Amino acid sequence: MKIRVLSLCIVLVCLLPSFALAKKVDDDVWNELSDIRRELKLIKQELSAQQKQHQKELRKLKKEIKKWKALVRTLRGQKKQAPVAVRPTPRPPVPPVVRRSAPTAPRKPWWVKMRKNVQVRAQEYAKGAFMLTLTIPVPVKGIWVRLGAKKPFRSTGLHGFNHPSTGKPMPKMSIMTRKLHVGKNDVWIQYRDGSGKIVGPLHRVVHIKAKLDAEVESFLRYQWPNPVLQQLRYRTYRGTTTLLPFWTHSPKLFHSVRYSLSEDTLHRYFIRHGKTQTKYSWMQFRNLTPGKHVLYVQGKLRNGWKTPLLRYVFVVNNNGKWTNVYPEDEKE
Repeated sequence: MKIRVLSLCIVLVCLLPSFALAKKVDDDVWNELSDIRRELKLIKQELSAQQKQHQKELRKLKKEIKKWKALVRTLRGQKKQAPVAVRPTPRPPVPPVVRRSAPTAPRKPWWVKMRKNVQVRAQEYAKGAFMLTLTIPVPVKGIWVRLGAKKPFRSTGLHGFNHPSTGKPMPKMSIMTRKLHVGKNDVWIQYRDGSGKIVGPLHRVVHIKAKLDAEVESFLRYQWPNPVLQQLRYRTYRGTTTLLPFWTHSPKLFHSVRYSLSEDTLHRYFIRHGKTQTKYSWMQFRNLTPGKHVLYVQGKLRNGWKTPLLRYVFVVNNNGKWTNVYPEDEKE
């Protein structure tokens, strides 16, 4: 017990200086706070004095603004009451002279000028049968054709659908007939345009070529210049060599096609008078020796034109495969 009391006394003796120091610090802090409060009061007083002064100045400015506004109003009223200077009235402008021209007719539709621009074509599609085709660049409601000077007009007929411009059934632009012939033909056309007016009769002259003659011209213009059609197709199977030129696909166009393995004499006929002379419509050679061979071919069309002498080099082997070759050179 004595020891506890003694220890408490020692602790109190040690803490007394710290208590005194803390009290001194608190006094200093309170003094500083009081000084700060005094300074704040002084600042507030100064600010309130400045604010009052500014308010006074603002009131003075408002009064001056009111005075200036009143002055402006009075000046505006005086300006309105001031007499207006009388200006001389300008002379009225002289109206321009309008030259009256003759009344113009209303513009016609674009297709009126093309009414008579009708084209007629005809071709022979079978022996004695012809197809007549018309080209009319305007909307039409009906077409009539006369094939001959003393024959009546006959309608070409109507399609099962309407024309997009007229809303009426579309007339047929082509007819099949046997009343034409190879050579010069006279055709008269009459039609009803979109406005209901009858145009015609319009006379046209049609020249028709025979079917074979037209096919010969087409062959010379479009097929013969194509190098692909000048190829030769061949193969060797079981000792028989079969050859077929591509350009002889239509025997009727040719008067004759001769061929041989010798350049000097073309003694064999592949086509004669428009008919093939072989059994299976191709050239055949039997028991040719294996190796290279040369085939010479020359054709003559129905109009008398002759093809160049074509020289085909082919190889004989018994593999049985088809091979295509081009002509190596041409001789007239």
